[in-house]
Amino acid sequence: MQPVKGGRLCKAAVMLCKDPEFWHYLDLRVTFKSGCDIPLGTHNEQDAKDWILKSCGHLTTRSQIDHCPTATQNIKIIFNSFNKWRRKQPHKRT
Repeated sequence: MQPVKGGRLCKAAVMLCKDPEFWHYLDLRVTFKSGCDIPLGTHNEQDAKDWILKSCGHLTTRSQIDHCPTATQNIKIIFNSFNKWRRKQPHKRT
């Protein structure tokens, strides 16, 4: 079987996994969902990748996202939830 090639959603998922703000979001999300106090800075790029693969249907690679209807739907929910959270955050001043 030939490996599937990642498309637009795969590329967006890769960029999301590299975003430290998304790692922060995962820290807070896990704290909220589990009731356990997760220290900020706990999640990293690999954790984000693992979480996305699991959340999109226990995929083995992000390139599968564009080829699986459930994964496509789930990644869009993840993007929307993260962006909604991001809009509610105070703007950083530099």
